[in-house]
Amino acid sequence: MARIFMSYNRESETMARSLVEDLESMGHTAWFDQDLSGGQAWWHQILATIRESDVFLFVMDPHSLNSNACKKELNYAADLGKPVLPVLVADGVSMALLPPELTEIQFIDYRKQDRATALSLAKALNSLPAPKPLPDPLPPLPDVPVSYLGGLTRKIDSSASLSYEEQSGLVIDLKRSMKEPGAAEDARTLLKKLRSRRDLYASVAEDIDELLREPVKGTPSISTQTLHEPEIEPDSKPGQEVRITPRTDTPVNNIRAGNTASSDRMVIHGLIIGATVGAILQIFLSIVYEYFNIVSFIFPIILGGSIGAFIGFIRYRIKRKSKLLP
Repeated sequence: MARIFMSYNRESETMARSLVEDLESMGHTAWFDQDLSGGQAWWHQILATIRESDVFLFVMDPHSLNSNACKKELNYAADLGKPVLPVLVADGVSMALLPPELTEIQFIDYRKQDRATALSLAKALNSLPAPKPLPDPLPPLPDVPVSYLGGLTRKIDSSASLSYEEQSGLVIDLKRSMKEPGAAEDARTLLKKLRSRRDLYASVAEDIDELLREPVKGTPSISTQTLHEPEIEPDSKPGQEVRITPRTDTPVNNIRAGNTASSDRMVIHGLIIGATVGAILQIFLSIVYEYFNIVSFIFPIILGGSIGAFIGFIRYRIKRKSKLLP
């Protein structure tokens, strides 16, 4: 009987367990990683088990096809020359988009678990070629798969300053993660952490605020044009590195400081101009009527300064609303 390594994604654990029961009822030994603890030792154990197995069974669904760990396991099994058996367990898989290691292999449709499916599975296992000796030397060990969001977390938590390109790239990646099952809430948490960075650019902050206003459940309805997507050169082809056009935005904290400075400046200017006009008016009246009183002299200055300061503040608000100021 065959020693079978099962590659699956945690989202399909229920179907994987059912598949293990069927395989063991046929007399096969299925290696089913039920205790995912992560780390280097865990990954080395998985690679060692793949090397010792007779068959590499790929539990095929959208989650496993998008899983970094499953992709690395499949590539390593192919490099070792292991017989690969794809088993389809869920809808939503496009056969035209399968990786090369799976496109030329007849898969078993396990979505309907009945007697016919079990017989097809048994027949497929019996018809697989015998495993070849391991290549010498062995292919390079793939790196430990790191959570995609975990990689984004390290960038966001970094104390190093992030450029506009890096910040906008993080927002685009997190926006994409918000549409993935089971990752939306984690993506929102990372967006909030990114929003709290002191070097955040104003346009990036606006994009984050727009995304965070979206409801937690369901696919965000925000248009892709709302986000400041990178500008891709016309000659770019799939698979090539995307070049992001640098932006000259000012960090959002500096924008706020500039707003405060503009407001204070306009109010002070208004105050000075109003007080000066009040003083000139009082001097003129004192000369005309040949009467001078310190109280009556100060009052127009205070009144004129107050009116000027108010007018200065109104000017600032009008310009701010019309976006003539940042």
